[in-house]
Amino acid sequence: MQQPFGRATYQNLPDKIYYQNKKLQQQMPYDSHLNYSLLLDHASQDWRDIICNLNIPLLVVAGQRSPFFDCHFAQKTAQLAPHGQAQVISQAGHLPMVEQAQVFNQILDKFLIGLI
Repeated sequence: MQQPFGRATYQNLPDKIYYQNKKLQQQMPYDSHLNYSLLLDHASQDWRDIICNLNIPLLVVAGQRSPFFDCHFAQKTAQLAPHGQAQVISQAGHLPMVEQAQVFNQILDKFLIGLI
C-alpha cells in the first residue's frame, strides 16, 4: 500500500485537465505517508451490509480497463442494493469521469433524470 500504484488511466487525460492536475500536484504534492492510514482503511472496509440496506438509489460507474479493480465489481455491487444500477465505461481506466467525460455525464444525467 505504500508503493506507487502506477498509472490510473487507460487514456491520456485531456490537455486542459492534465495541465490543471500538474499545477495542483505542484501546489499540493501527494504525501503517501500521510495518506497511508486512509488508504489502508479504505482497502480493508467491507461495505456490503451498508449497500444492502440503502434506501436510496445507487449508481456504480467503473472503467472497463481500470488497473486497480475488475470492472465486474460494479454490477455485483449494484445488485446488492435495493435500488442499484451499474454502468461500465469502455476505453476508460480508474478515472472514467475524466477519461470519458461525455459518456460519464450521459450516464449520470440518465440516472438523475430517472429519479424525477
